[in-house]
Amino acid sequence: MKKLLVLLVLMSAGFALAESVTLWSCDFETSEGFSLGKLAGQNDWAKLASWANDSVYVEEGDAVSGEQYIHCEPNNGVNVQNNSIDISKDYVPGSTLAMRVYAKADFVGTQPMSLRLHCLGTSGRQHSVEICEINIYQDGTARIDVNGGNLSVSGLVQGKYYEFGVIFEPDQKKVKKIFIGDNEKEGDNLYYYSVETAGCGSLPDGFRFYDGGGCVDDIKIEMVPEPAIFGLVALLGLFFARKQR
Repeated sequence: MKKLLVLLVLMSAGFALAESVTLWSCDFETSEGFSLGKLAGQNDWAKLASWANDSVYVEEGDAVSGEQYIHCEPNNGVNVQNNSIDISKDYVPGSTLAMRVYAKADFVGTQPMSLRLHCLGTSGRQHSVEICEINIYQDGTARIDVNGGNLSVSGLVQGKYYEFGVIFEPDQKKVKKIFIGDNEKEGDNLYYYSVETAGCGSLPDGFRFYDGGGCVDDIKIEMVPEPAIFGLVALLGLFFARKQR
């Protein structure tokens, strides 16, 4: 009976660890403190520079979930970013991270809707090392770039959101997988998109988007469990099962 109890405890711990933990998210909802209107100036979102256009709006109705989303006007030199993401408090060193975002292009104009996850670093935050670059083009194609490769897809449908993302290992500044909907690419030679800069931190602390028109919603940075925990639980289960015989 005692062994069964231990097994149940281990299994419970394993399943708890197997759930992704959201370290930062932004759904642009009223409940998160967002109001309809310009995004710049709300909740650490600001224009990238004094010359940047801030034609990025919190709007209502066409959200992936909830009520609100972000809409960028096309071809207006949009440059809006949040450089205040801090996941260090709840991040477990050595853990894998995932960035997921739902986005779509307006399919008008010529510029792609560009989304980038980056690290400004720890030395005065003067570095700008990008983890990945996501571009959704007006011809129905999309592409994710990281150092060492890219993932391209075609046939995107106008008016439809797609999930884009990157799974990465901050300690090594290594990318495990990039994906667009059901299309994915993984490998051993994928790394952060920009050349590594001395003094740059490894954890993401910024997200920006600019250029072409489009919509963005449900941005998340998650801590991803390792599949090995399931193998450990299974082995322990077999061990205790044999001991019971």
